[in-house]
Amino acid sequence: MLLARTLLTAIFLNLFSQMAWADVVYQCSSKQFVVLEKGKLERREPKRFELVVDDKRKKIQFKDFEMPQSFSIGYFVDENWWWGGDETSTFVFKDGWLHGALANTWAISFSAECDKF
Repeated sequence: MLLARTLLTAIFLNLFSQMAWADVVYQCSSKQFVVLEKGKLERREPKRFELVVDDKRKKIQFKDFEMPQSFSIGYFVDENWWWGGDETSTFVFKDGWLHGALANTWAISFSAECDKF
């Protein structure tokens, strides 16, 4: 009985004590934000948004952005260096800076400085 209790305690402590289970959340502030739509180029005011990096599932998710979306990470060195996107977007994150471009019937290009939340 003591062995079973010790084993269960060790399993639970191992499962819930590792930071690897948690997403890495960044608070970002855009430094440059440009939108091209219907032939008009518009520079937008700096915007704060949240970026969530899930290194287990290799996904990134934007919150409070122009459009909340989720993208796959294609290359992942660690939480401080990766790139991702899909057929209409690309993102590069290195040393606290995020650079991105999205295209649809419009185009967005931006760079943002990000800090861990």
